[in-house]
Parts: sequence; structure tokens; C-alpha cells
Amino acid sequence: MALTDPIDIQTPRLITGEVHGSEIVVHGDDLKRVRLYCRLAAAIPALAVVPLALFVIWISILLFDGHWDSGQTLVPLAVVLVAAAACYLRAELRLRSYRLDLTSDALIFEYGRTRSYVPREHIQLFDTESSILLRIFRLRRCNLHTGGGMVVVSPVPARVASAVERLIYEQPAMMRAD
Repeated sequence: MALTDPIDIQTPRLITGEVHGSEIVVHGDDLKRVRLYCRLAAAIPALAVVPLALFVIWISILLFDGHWDSGQTLVPLAVVLVAAAACYLRAELRLRSYRLDLTSDALIFEYGRTRSYVPREHIQLFDTESSILLRIFRLRRCNLHTGGGMVVVSPVPARVASAVERLIYEQPAMMRAD
């Protein structure tokens, strides 16, 4: 098996302004909502670990008849706090690479170490989903179905998701008319 270098795909810069032709627009307010959502989505599980650890420590104290001293309780709690902070920081680092581009040829989505390049002509179905937390921040989860599988693009500002949907479905209609 031969080793190959990864393909370097040149991607355009993030476009700001209004929609012109096949360009997609992501405003600063949209990115602020995406960042706030991602931070909150990372903080919830990180903070949920702490009460769970306190509960486990409390149960273990009851099982061992209260023979734990404060030093024995402090060590596991410190480990849990460090783990919660690591979870949050990992999500924060993933957020730094958030990028969404729609070119005339493809949809390019990058989030964390995941980078998806989906040619527009390969998209067979486009649908969106929304949860309570996504709706609060006016975001959506977009599913791009192709012949080879499905690519999930989440979170996407709702305005941008509807623009992507319009551009994906309008382009083939315009091509057939020509």
C-alpha cells in the first residue's frame, strides 16, 4: 500500500456582504451566535461532570462509613475539574477553525479536524434540523445527502442555511433552462 499526501484544496476566504450569484454571506453577528452556541454546548457537559463526581464521592463516603477525609475527597474532585476544563478547552480549540464557504462548485465546511468538501452536483438532497438550543441562537443543522453518504454541517446560521438551500436547488433549474 503506497502512502499518499493529502490533497490540498484551495478554498476562498470567508465572504462578507450581500448574496451575489453563487456567493454565501456570513456576517459577524452570525459568527458570534455560532461561537456562543458552541461555547454553551461545550460548557454544559463539562459542568455536568462536576455534580456527577460529587454524587459519586458522596455515595462512596456513605458506602465506606464516612472514613474519607477531606484530602481523599479533594484529589478526585480536582481531577474531575481538570477533566471538565479539558473538555471545554478542546471544544474551544475546535471552534477556532470554524469555516463555511460556498463556491460556485462546492460547499466547504471545516470544524475542528473535520473538513468536508462536497461538490454541488453531488448533492442529491438537502434538509435541515433544529433543536431547542439551536433555535434559541437562530442556527440549524444541515444534512447534505450525496450518493456516497451524508455530510452533516452544524451549526449553521439559519439565514445562511436558507441561502445555501436556495443556491443548491436553484442552480440545477437555471442550468436546465440554458
